[in-house]
Amino acid sequence: ITTMKAVGISKYGPVDNLQSREVPKPSNPIGRQILVKVKACSVNPIDHKVRSGTYDDAPGISTRSRHADYGLTFMTAYQSLYRRMEVKPEEQAGILIINGGGGVGTTASRPETIDSCKRMGATHVINHREDLVKQIEDLDLDVPIKYVYIVARTEQYTDSVAKICAPFGKVCTIVQVDVSLYGTEFMSKSLTFSWDWLGSAAYHNTGVEDYHEMLGTISRLMEDGTLFSTVGTRLRLTLEGLKEAHKRVEGSTTVGKIALGVDEPGEDDEPRTSQDLAPLPRDVELGPADHQSESKTRGLKILFQKHFLSLCGWILALVSTAVSIAALLPAFRGLLLSDKQLRLAEWSALKDYLDQCREDSKTGHISEECEAALTKSLPPPPGLSYSDDPDLSSWGISYRCILLDFFGALTQY
Repeated sequence: ITTMKAVGISKYGPVDNLQSREVPKPSNPIGRQILVKVKACSVNPIDHKVRSGTYDDAPGISTRSRHADYGLTFMTAYQSLYRRMEVKPEEQAGILIINGGGGVGTTASRPETIDSCKRMGATHVINHREDLVKQIEDLDLDVPIKYVYIVARTEQYTDSVAKICAPFGKVCTIVQVDVSLYGTEFMSKSLTFSWDWLGSAAYHNTGVEDYHEMLGTISRLMEDGTLFSTVGTRLRLTLEGLKEAHKRVEGSTTVGKIALGVDEPGEDDEPRTSQDLAPLPRDVELGPADHQSESKTRGLKILFQKHFLSLCGWILALVSTAVSIAALLPAFRGLLLSDKQLRLAEWSALKDYLDQCREDSKTGHISEECEAALTKSLPPPPGLSYSDDPDLSSWGISYRCILLDFFGALTQY
């Protein structure tokens, strides 16, 4: 197979410009490239902006680029919070997320958006169409708002954010606009303003390994139920389904993400207009509350399995260590000499030396050192006889002395 099915545009314009087509299948990957088989994707604001031609292509983002479900949104949020704003776990501070009902934020002007934000963990929800400063003041929070995360039009919130954010706080946005901070409280409060684009590392070919670390952390948080899918709508991955997704994202009326998937991996039938917008079959409904409960249950099971296997591993390691120590104790017993035993070992070594000198004197081959040593009498043993310790045979004492000399030599280096 040299071609594959795709949905694309040949000219900018409305949704109807999206067309189903056959395109050449990518060649075999080389170097650090990988070839991905698309089974699911999501539609992001950048997609409809590129399609309509009212927004320039983001650097490094192809108009054919598709990102499945949580990858783009979760990684963007993670990078913004922990890399750009450097939020610390357990920190006693507040964070204001503007556009919390979207895929990245998950602002609230509708009841369903308020409910979604609260299910996602928000302690307070305010309306982005009303005065943000007054709404924050009315909440009378017991912690300062040290962080502000903007995932919507940035320029219309600049003044409000400067008033809301605590001194030395941090503001981050993922929406590129012409922002003027002149005349605001950003200077007097020493606020930090930063941009965040997920593609920066890949586009500039630096620090791309961080993607791997972020995805690994996100996957673990998904497994244990800390994070769960922000998908609010699921459509079929067909031409008509993709057009509908573009309409909803362009209308800015979605709650959570829109995800699109195929019926069977690797297969994509011709558009079925009557079925294109039908939800994909799932074992569990994807409402945030139900999905969170399901994820936590599954996460607890996985966590138990991991800890159980880890405990078994530790027990085996301890048993193995105990057996090894027991086997080595006899070999190292000679090193565990008391002070009295050590003095006896030194005395025994001197005795052996004098005995050897006497033997040499009988043959007439004796050194000056031996002659000098024989002029001195051997002192009595230092308060310990061989019978006091059956293990202290002459061979045992010599063996221990050799070991002691060996380790003493090692300590000199």
